[in-house]
Amino acid sequence: VAIDTGSSDLWYFLLATPKDFVFDNTNISMVDMYAGGNARGTIGFASVEFGGYKVSKQGMSPIMCFPTVTIGGILDIGLDGFFGLSFAGDQPSVIASTLDKDKTYANQSQPFLYNVFDQTPGHDNFIGISLSRPDDTEKSADTSFSINELDESYAAVVNASVVPLFPGNNGRWSVLIDGMSIGGIDIPLTGWPSWVRGAPRGKLVALLDTGAPGALVPDLVYRFIYSHIPGAIFSQSDSSWTVPCNMTSILSIKIGGQDFPINPLDLADISVKTNGSYNDSVCSSSWTSSDAIGDFDLILGTVFLRNVYTVFNFGNTVSSSPAAGNASIQLLSLTDATAAAAEVMDVRMAQVARLRTPLQPDDPSTSERSSGLAAAVENSPSGSSPSSDLITKYGPIVIGLLGANLLVVVILAVMGLVMCVKRGAKSGSRAHTSTYARARVDEDMQALDSYEDKPYEDHTRPYEEN
Repeated sequence: VAIDTGSSDLWYFLLATPKDFVFDNTNISMVDMYAGGNARGTIGFASVEFGGYKVSKQGMSPIMCFPTVTIGGILDIGLDGFFGLSFAGDQPSVIASTLDKDKTYANQSQPFLYNVFDQTPGHDNFIGISLSRPDDTEKSADTSFSINELDESYAAVVNASVVPLFPGNNGRWSVLIDGMSIGGIDIPLTGWPSWVRGAPRGKLVALLDTGAPGALVPDLVYRFIYSHIPGAIFSQSDSSWTVPCNMTSILSIKIGGQDFPINPLDLADISVKTNGSYNDSVCSSSWTSSDAIGDFDLILGTVFLRNVYTVFNFGNTVSSSPAAGNASIQLLSLTDATAAAAEVMDVRMAQVARLRTPLQPDDPSTSERSSGLAAAVENSPSGSSPSSDLITKYGPIVIGLLGANLLVVVILAVMGLVMCVKRGAKSGSRAHTSTYARARVDEDMQALDSYEDKPYEDHTRPYEEN
């Protein structure tokens, strides 16, 4: 199952369970909504064991068949369900809120972690998570997940700042973002207030979500990030950016007063695109934009969390006190900005070399292009065609015209060079200053770049704080 700090429920595909699996079905239907789709099924109870902890009557939901799940691709990567690691409450836990509405099952279900915490009253209530990076298993962090204990490799996290949740009453692992920068250039977050009521001016609220593969940020932040990556190109058709695969720009996010650099590998995804007779690699933005997320301004998924070891501390969240309480997080940076730039050459460029391969004759992309030519040859008598006859007839004339045109071009080039030399002699020598023109993405982007010269009132959002 996927561990998901953005939700609280435990559900699985019914077809993934062994034959001797015992499930007490309530026949109460539920729909769990996610940013990438939804899962539909019925709620029931079963014995669940994980990491040495066992809960004999855990509320969970079997998803009857794949068509009831619209969360794209989870079966394709070998997942059988979701394991929610957020708080109990109506919003994050659909199972608990649904059962509470039925008198027969009211107050009989809470998230798995809460049942574990109730078994260990003398322990702190926390989990620790580190995530690895695909195709970079040697240099990225080892994947680990622990309950009420730390991964010894990251024991230094105990010295990290304790960051309280904000706003703290929404049942989410959301915190304040103090600042952001790309390539050493600060992103002016004071350009607009947060969507979240009560958020301080110049700060944004971010959800830390292990269940999200990418990241969602406000549109102006998104455009600022990628427009400051040298060589990046914006596509109006799908609002995405194509970036050089060897780019080494470092995005940094400040949380709890500490900067956390993000590996350039986590700013772009690599894919294959057909180019003539070769499969070429294309790198495109792995971060996307949205200005209407809900309880927060950003969602920081695995592309951020691969760069940190995270301790999610539930505080006093036990069954008798299901609110977020004094919950907090601690982050230990795992990415060195200098080393990360070097990793791009080792990892990403190796991917580029591996993906750039000649297309085989049976490749669909080559067969489609060749089918039209084959048909034309078959329809041409004796292998001849009108075009070949034209070449035979008019070839010498065309070559002669090309030669004459080439002579004219050479003469014009010489004349232009002479004129430039004369002009330079008249004006005298002067130092040449190179200029750099960044691609214009839109008027909003220009406003953001020059924000400090504009009054704050020009950039209003719903919950402006003075």
